[in-house]
Amino acid sequence: MTTNEHPQKPSAFSRFVRKHPVTTTIIAGILLAGIVWLWKDMEASVEQKRLVKAANEQIQSNQEAALQLLAKPMVWSIRAEWMRGNKEQVELMLVDVIKGSDLLYIHFLDMSGKVNVSTDKRLEGLTLEDPAVNAALNTDTTVLLPRDKKTEATVLVAPVMGYDSRLGTLAMGAAKKITQFTLK
Repeated sequence: MTTNEHPQKPSAFSRFVRKHPVTTTIIAGILLAGIVWLWKDMEASVEQKRLVKAANEQIQSNQEAALQLLAKPMVWSIRAEWMRGNKEQVELMLVDVIKGSDLLYIHFLDMSGKVNVSTDKRLEGLTLEDPAVNAALNTDTTVLLPRDKKTEATVLVAPVMGYDSRLGTLAMGAAKKITQFTLK
């Protein structure tokens, strides 16, 4: 018999397992419970992120729908007062609408893009420098523009029509709503 043919001794781990089966089972159970807990925690985290994303998308969709619903009565009110030559009433109406809402600004532009009335008085009399709004000045329908990257605002542009011609364009910008949910 050569020295290489000696039977191998069991490893220290297998000796421990054979000597202490109850302790080994408890340790294995604790490890398994920890692994399952970590797995479920990661799964819950992924689900929470998915739910928050879905909620933010729904909030954004609701905000856009609310802007479109607000546009129609705003356009009709501006039309009525503007045709009466009542610029001050239009200014008051715009300021009242913007108070307590998530609207950042409301502008009433003429056909050339010059701001006639605005909640930002510094812009009145100037040509609006927003290329997306300027591109939508000639549209005959209410348009929801892609999100403005600079101001993070949802922008809605709606025509204000008179009896036989266009009076101008209403532009409204609403702040982006971000919701932080914590699910427990």
